[in-house]
Amino acid sequence: EANGRFGSAVAAVPDVNNDGRGEMAVGAPNEDVAAVNETGRVYLYSAYGLRRLTLTSPSPENGGKFGFSVAGVPDVNGDNFGDLIAGAPFENPGGSPADSGRAYVFSGASGVRRLTLVSPNAEVGGLFGWSVAGIADITGDGKGDVAIGAPRENPGFTPADNGRVYLFNGFTGNLSRTL
Repeated sequence: EANGRFGSAVAAVPDVNNDGRGEMAVGAPNEDVAAVNETGRVYLYSAYGLRRLTLTSPSPENGGKFGFSVAGVPDVNGDNFGDLIAGAPFENPGGSPADSGRAYVFSGASGVRRLTLVSPNAEVGGLFGWSVAGIADITGDGKGDVAIGAPRENPGFTPADNGRVYLFNGFTGNLSRTL
């Protein structure tokens, strides 16, 4: 799609189809979905370059920029396949402040949304989901976990916009730590 920004974010994803090879997620945060401007998409490709899945935001918003950030994550749901995370830092979750952002965790095998994550400290322009990362198990449950960046949140220090990083349990979505 013209001006879709395909390739703005690219990440390796652990094997999702048991072929012994990893996959690749590609973000296209400016693509229009169902006539809603710049809602974004994420594409998951096999190691052979074949498109496996096309993902869109479960809560598409004008200018939400789903796929602004993408990351693979070790298995979060116990199916022994890799999974993926997509950030949408310009979405406005429910009654949350404008551009406070969201991040989503999807099954790599099926594309089913596993988790919707929002900032525990949502702020106007906080941009939760600007960066996302899958990390090895830090919660002790044997499943992958996720880190989400919110670079414009203000934890109360001077100067403003110092930012936060949140670590979540990849299986339950519970907040584990705030940095």
